[in-house]
Amino acid sequence: MSTMPPESSSAPAPRPSSSILAAVKLMQVGAGLSLLGTLFGLTTRDAMRDQLIEDNPELTTGELDQAVNVATGVGVVIGLIAVGLWLWMAQTNGRGLAWARIVATVLFGLNIVLTLYNVSQTTGFGVVINIVSIVLAGAILWLLYQKDASEYYGAVSARIGA
Repeated sequence: MSTMPPESSSAPAPRPSSSILAAVKLMQVGAGLSLLGTLFGLTTRDAMRDQLIEDNPELTTGELDQAVNVATGVGVVIGLIAVGLWLWMAQTNGRGLAWARIVATVLFGLNIVLTLYNVSQTTGFGVVINIVSIVLAGAILWLLYQKDASEYYGAVSARIGA
């Protein structure tokens, strides 16, 4: 006796709606934007060093080097995690997994909080990337909650028996 719902074996797979397809493309743009921000962060090592010297003049050269290297490493890791999250959300939302829309919504909230913090810590191009990222994420969420997107999530959920 099969445990698969009868619909899943005979019904054609639902096709992603135009809103979902647009959201997925924008999520891929978000991944690129995060990668760009990470690369930009690598170019600001000298400014970071100068700021650390200004904030902590008592640091030795070794301590300063270590602080810059740790901050750079943390920035790269966080940036790569962000790229991965964007791509993961693009893939799971594109497949119509309803939980992915909820996760994307939570990540948007976290993105706002982190951006508010980063804007107070960043200047110039970094601020622009952070603000564009928030606007992009807001547009993506708007697309994910459109009627055609909700119908797609519902059709996928019905097909997989979720």
